[in-house]
Amino acid sequence: MQKKQKIFLPFLVFIIFSLLIFFLSSNNLLSGFTSGLENMTNPIRQTIYNAFGKSETDTEQLKKLKNENIRLAAELSDKREQDLEIAALRAQFASDYPSPKKLLPASIIGRNDKEFIINKGEKDGVDKESVVVYEDNLVGVIGKETGHLSAVLFLTDENVSFTAKTSKTGAKGVLVGDGGGMVLQNVTLSDKLEKGDLVVTSGNVDSKGGIPPDLVVGKIISINKKSSDVFQSAEVKSLVDIESLETVFVKIADSL
Repeated sequence: MQKKQKIFLPFLVFIIFSLLIFFLSSNNLLSGFTSGLENMTNPIRQTIYNAFGKSETDTEQLKKLKNENIRLAAELSDKREQDLEIAALRAQFASDYPSPKKLLPASIIGRNDKEFIINKGEKDGVDKESVVVYEDNLVGVIGKETGHLSAVLFLTDENVSFTAKTSKTGAKGVLVGDGGGMVLQNVTLSDKLEKGDLVVTSGNVDSKGGIPPDLVVGKIISINKKSSDVFQSAEVKSLVDIESLETVFVKIADSL
């Protein structure tokens, strides 16, 4: 009996309390209490909103800023490439030879110790053994090409050779690459070689292309001459810093 009373009394209190709340709520007698409760909990709710809502906003803003930085970096890179190409075009047009109207601009997109890759190929009018110049300097010869790409051999490559002469004294010989530099070979002992003299192409042009005359190859930095030899030779160094080049120009066969 006592056990039933212990259970019944809390249940009765709960029923009475529920009916009281229902009565007060129906007659709007709890509005003040509810308003006070809301005022008490507002700071807590605001803190929770600021903590979670602001965090999500900051994340979105950070993502937008990253995307904007990527976009601006891409635009800056494109502008830099355009500026370099414009500068190269201006320099090339300032040169009287070869004629800029007969040259195809190309960007260097890769390089190694023996060659560099340009973004122009057979479908752009480039042929194997076409010459590549910068201003009036010969910087390479096309070794192979695909549709829109070409490999340009450095003049130091062992597969490159052509006739050349000195600008000041007119000494004639064959310019060859030795894998690490350039050598003007087969110069007769009677011809005069001078250190610092420019070496230019003699010209070897036919219907299939070839190397035009008077392109600057480089300057003589040392001379190898012995009275016991039949020929003398000279080491030649290019005037162009190939590593710094971004844009070059291809002289295509039909423009020779």
